[in-house]
Amino acid sequence: MTTLELRSILSYGGSIVVNAKDFSSLELRSLAMEAKANNAKLYIKRADALSPLVCKGIAMSGGKGNIIFDFS
Repeated sequence: MTTLELRSILSYGGSIVVNAKDFSSLELRSLAMEAKANNAKLYIKRADALSPLVCKGIAMSGGKGNIIFDFS
């Protein structure tokens, strides 16, 4: 699915699970902002592929409690 399609799902309040390796940091931040705006959850699998700085930026964009990072 494209980022636009996933943002649409988030806009309806649906929570989504994505693989960090499939999206750029900018796309993940965009998804995080959409999750925050609609009180939805964004679950990012394989987050170990992201730098700590990128993770912090995504978390800040998504707001408190809306973003889940899976580092396993």
